[in-house]
Amino acid sequence: MHMLFSPAIALVSKLRFAQKFMLIACILAIPTLFMLNRIVVNFNNELSTIENERVGLQYANAMRDVVNQLQRHRGLTTAFLQRKNRLCTGNYRVRTKA
Repeated sequence: MHMLFSPAIALVSKLRFAQKFMLIACILAIPTLFMLNRIVVNFNNELSTIENERVGLQYANAMRDVVNQLQRHRGLTTAFLQRKNRLCTGNYRVRTKA
């Protein structure tokens, strides 16, 4: 085990007090900067996802009127094909052949 750490021990023993702290600070800064980078990248990905969801909600709101009109048309068509004489939504009355 001593052979594994002997180069590091030799380097640290040659350094002065301020240089030792600078070396330790640099060694600890590397993983800290890496983790900070991962946090920022993850945050940007979440912002992108939220923006896409917001755009999707705008499309869904725009399509709501189209879906309502489609359902109304389906109901009117069904009533016409079944030849029922009833009042439908709006000002439309389905008439049967006399």
